[in-house]
Amino acid sequence: MLSDQNENIKKENRHYFGAVVDVVSLCCKQAMALRGHRESDEEASHVNKRNFLTILDLVTRHDPIVARRLQEGPQNAKYMHDSIQDNVIHAAAELIREQIAAEKNGNYYAIIADESRDTGHKEQRSLMLRYIVQEVGIHGKNVIKESFLAFAACGSLSAVGLWETVQTSLRDCKIDLLGCVAQCFDGAVVMSGRCTGVQARILIVDVVHDTARAEDLFTLLQSLHYFLSSSIVHELYVKLRGPAFLIPNLARYPLSDTHWVCRHDACETLSATLPVVIDVLEDLIKVSGERGATARRMMT
Repeated sequence: MLSDQNENIKKENRHYFGAVVDVVSLCCKQAMALRGHRESDEEASHVNKRNFLTILDLVTRHDPIVARRLQEGPQNAKYMHDSIQDNVIHAAAELIREQIAAEKNGNYYAIIADESRDTGHKEQRSLMLRYIVQEVGIHGKNVIKESFLAFAACGSLSAVGLWETVQTSLRDCKIDLLGCVAQCFDGAVVMSGRCTGVQARILIVDVVHDTARAEDLFTLLQSLHYFLSSSIVHELYVKLRGPAFLIPNLARYPLSDTHWVCRHDACETLSATLPVVIDVLEDLIKVSGERGATARRMMT
């Protein structure tokens, strides 16, 4: 009996809060302000309480559960405070952004961004995504879709500041910037400038995500070059390498700080001779002394 009563209370709570959410959603869809100048219940008879409370009053005429909650429910469970309305709007916006990210589903996209002042003379940046979705069905067609993603306050109107707001919005929505294949801006240099504008900064991608490991690789290549160039090791290397015209000689490719093509050649040579280099190091590991210790260090 008690469990049935609790279940009914839960259903009524969900029903009432669902009505509140529906009213907030209606005001947002119709671009109507939710709050008015005065909204106290005492002035309901002669003051226009504006959109949210007026629509909620209309709902009570046709919904006894909502009417009973407003008349008899506790004051702290009516969910009519402006903070509740803001929380509902923020939660709905988050769900919409998640839906857009899922709808894009890893496909390529274009960004549409612009900066302007709002009615309070505050700078803000709008961001939209343009992408392709496939209609439901066996013969679903590809449809171009544009979805608004977010507004963002602009603390700085420089290209760096605007670019950071775009990057933050995409990151918050878990949208990979590498999928961006097109950009749409207005004619302002700070947005579309080909040298230092926002569109130029979007093209800059960090292709080396771990520079420390890349530096370690070139250090190892340089050490291998000197190690394989020594007389005894080089003799073993040449013996295992076989005919010179089949496999290039890694000992011939020292690294240079000024000629970067040498690093490219060394990487290609190591890729071609890697099995031979491993055989040489494994043979030298068995040798005692400094040469064996060096081979063991390179293998690890």
